[in-house]
Amino acid sequence: MHKVISDDFGNFLDFAGHIILICCYLRDSNIKNAEKVFDEIPLSQRFYPPIQLSFEPYGFLEIDEYFLEALDGLIAKGTSPQSITKARVFRAIHSYNARDVFDKQSSRGLEKIRDDFLSAIELWPTNADIYSYLSGVLQNLKDWVNSAYYHFLSRIYENDEGSYYEELDSKVLESIYEKDKGIQKLFAAIDKILDQPRYDTKGRFAERCLGQVISFLHSKQDYGLVIKLAQKFSYEHILQAESVFEVGFAYVETGDKRQGKNYYRAYLRDVGNSSAVANNLAILEEESGNLLEADRLLQLAIELDMSDEIATRNLARVHERIKKANEQQRAYQKAADLFQQEPETIKSVIAELYSTRTSDDLILCNNEKIVALAGLEPDDADTKLLEFIRKNYFDEITDHAIAFDGKVLRVNPIITPHLQRQLEWAKEKEFISQVSNGLLSESLDRIYGYNPAFLGSLKSVNSNELAQMLERDLYDAVIALTTKSYKSALILCGSIAEAILLDKLLSQRESAIQALERILLKAGKKLQSDDKQIERWNLSRLLDVALEEKMISENLYHWGHGLREFRNLVHPGVEHRKSIEISRENADMAWNVIRRLLKELSVKST
Repeated sequence: MHKVISDDFGNFLDFAGHIILICCYLRDSNIKNAEKVFDEIPLSQRFYPPIQLSFEPYGFLEIDEYFLEALDGLIAKGTSPQSITKARVFRAIHSYNARDVFDKQSSRGLEKIRDDFLSAIELWPTNADIYSYLSGVLQNLKDWVNSAYYHFLSRIYENDEGSYYEELDSKVLESIYEKDKGIQKLFAAIDKILDQPRYDTKGRFAERCLGQVISFLHSKQDYGLVIKLAQKFSYEHILQAESVFEVGFAYVETGDKRQGKNYYRAYLRDVGNSSAVANNLAILEEESGNLLEADRLLQLAIELDMSDEIATRNLARVHERIKKANEQQRAYQKAADLFQQEPETIKSVIAELYSTRTSDDLILCNNEKIVALAGLEPDDADTKLLEFIRKNYFDEITDHAIAFDGKVLRVNPIITPHLQRQLEWAKEKEFISQVSNGLLSESLDRIYGYNPAFLGSLKSVNSNELAQMLERDLYDAVIALTTKSYKSALILCGSIAEAILLDKLLSQRESAIQALERILLKAGKKLQSDDKQIERWNLSRLLDVALEEKMISENLYHWGHGLREFRNLVHPGVEHRKSIEISRENADMAWNVIRRLLKELSVKST
């Protein structure tokens, strides 16, 4: 036997010499050498234990009994757990392959074979043969999900040089699908496979298994499950599985047409031209209004399959729609030219109607709305609306589900830019009108008290230069109020208040410095040389000294401090950090503070 083994270069005898030599050692109770020879027999994807062999120059030899004797002996007397487990696997494979016996085996016998295979997985976790045999046994035990699970593992771990296993028996997938929560369990099994740490499990599953499962679910028209499975993988994996069309079709059927279009486009780009795909994508493009692209795709579909009657009919329909669209476009353009010649009053009415459109660009219009916008009599309103539709300013939408007692319209898209400009002009006119009315001298006097008498109070300002600055800033502030530029008004009013107080205290320098010294002493501080420079005092100090000198009332003092906060709005960080409200109310209050300040100081100076 040693000579047989040494002469069997390349193991063409499928290790028959090894098997007989193992039996010899076992009969001599030489277990150690029996296991040593057995270890030379690989548990590989290509090895199938023989039943009988014929070889030259040794003649015909029946070794089935030797084979079983070797396995039983190793299982019963072996000392190596690995040898014992491998012997159990070989015996399980032998039992599984003995078809005449297998058909008569009980569930209990199948369960023993299953357990032998399961025990081998721990020692050979990537042996594709073991997974394949185990899948077959579990199929006969009607353990459908686990049968699929181990079949998928056999495909993942099979030799990269070629495929030795066919696709999963369709009977298994059918049985899983019909069983309660069967697909849910199958998806859980697939997740378990994808979590395997060895190899590129996801890529191998996609290449070897995913396409069959997606194709099966597609045949069942269970498109939601197709998408649920596909979402576990990348587009590259879907491409590997040759399932791009099925996934795109599933997205369309479940209502996600945007994603469906993406997959159809990817199919034409990455897989190749297909009449069916081009036709399906053309229909989606047509629904989206992309008629020219639909036309191109349908022509492609017909080029690929001249007998495609469906694509031919679709192309004729799209051509008709393109023709009508071109006619509609010409009508729209004519309407836009006509719109430009309409009186401003009519343009304004149409623009106001346009401004009431919904988020879907629909305009809900009835007689009452036309009467309100155009100032027409009720009997004339319907006539005017019909005239707008007849002139193609609006399209009437009839296939809608809106509960509304009137007409549902959509504006001519070519006149939309004109209407937007019309609305902008109307808004500008309204703004100019408001500002103009606000700038009338009688309005400035009535609303803000800006009049010659008010400006006359500037005579009490001692510095001619400051008086000119104040006159300028007062004008700018009242203009800001009139144009609703409230932030500018608030900042200007703070500057004006500071200028008024600075002028008054500079005219009484010594008294002002003494007043500051009293204030500092009350706070436990001493007057420093820098404190004598009144020109550098901030508004807070100016207010404190003015109150100490009784130049202003206590109420005006507190209002002045409020104005000081507003002046800091010139720094964006202050506005952001302190959340100071910029409003008409605050701007009016600030304006009233400087009016009162001028009045009180003017009275004091007289």
